[in-house]
Amino acid sequence: MRIQWHNIIALILLIVGSVLLVKCWPEITSVLANMKNIGPGHTADEKVLGLIALGLVGACLVAIVKISSRGSK
Repeated sequence: MRIQWHNIIALILLIVGSVLLVKCWPEITSVLANMKNIGPGHTADEKVLGLIALGLVGACLVAIVKISSRGSK
């Protein structure tokens, strides 16, 4: 039987992500709340923070789709 290292690494990342999600929930919600500040009527700093939050969410979604569509070898 071979050790499937990519499965072990994925499990470790899932555990670390879950712990960070629980411990840093207020910070995560405040970052995600900045996405509504992208439109007009907000300062340049608020728009930049909103775009950074949107970029992080987009990067996470792309990573999740790439990992889940990879399939087993």
